[in-house]
Amino acid sequence: MKKILIILTISLVIFGCNNHKKVDGVYRYYMGKVQNYDIWIVDGNQVRLKIFSSFLYGGNELKKVSATDYSNIKEIKGIPDSIKISNIYRVPMGEQEGISVWIVDGYMVRKNIYPDFGFSGNDLSYHFIPPKEIWIDAQVSCDETEYSIATELKERKLIEAGKSYDDAYSDAIDITLKLREEMVKLAGSHFKIAIPDSITKYAGTIDPNEN
Repeated sequence: MKKILIILTISLVIFGCNNHKKVDGVYRYYMGKVQNYDIWIVDGNQVRLKIFSSFLYGGNELKKVSATDYSNIKEIKGIPDSIKISNIYRVPMGEQEGISVWIVDGYMVRKNIYPDFGFSGNDLSYHFIPPKEIWIDAQVSCDETEYSIATELKERKLIEAGKSYDDAYSDAIDITLKLREEMVKLAGSHFKIAIPDSITKYAGTIDPNEN
């Protein structure tokens, strides 16, 4: 704590002695503290325009990875054996079963790393995905995102248990198909939405037991 206070004091002295330009409109939403760090959602566009043009979106941007898949196939000719992940991460989706789930820019993955990257993947099927991460393409719809996460988690678990990628993928797809069938039944059993004669924001709700 003393070290932090000293650093802050020095920073204040430095900034106080210099007439630095100040930028407003960067902070958007306070997320709270994590390990004594204040977490803010900021306006990244303002940061890039006015402060630091190379400001990215977060994630493991400095990790070096191999641009290959589970079979060690490299699809872009001339790409280095080891590359840095850059401008890929978009939205953190939290952790599931100890695995970090990220929404990523699938176009950038296909353009700069691996052209055959589908709409999701995990670290055991693609070597360019950092350890214990699952990537979901930002182009995937909200409901499909959940199915994709379920598929990747199962596939990863099966590969980790010793199954080949092909077998793990096939089994994971079968399990996800069952999940889809269950969700169709659940959605079908949900009460129908009654449409009132006049729809307004404050019209209230309709009793689901009404026919």
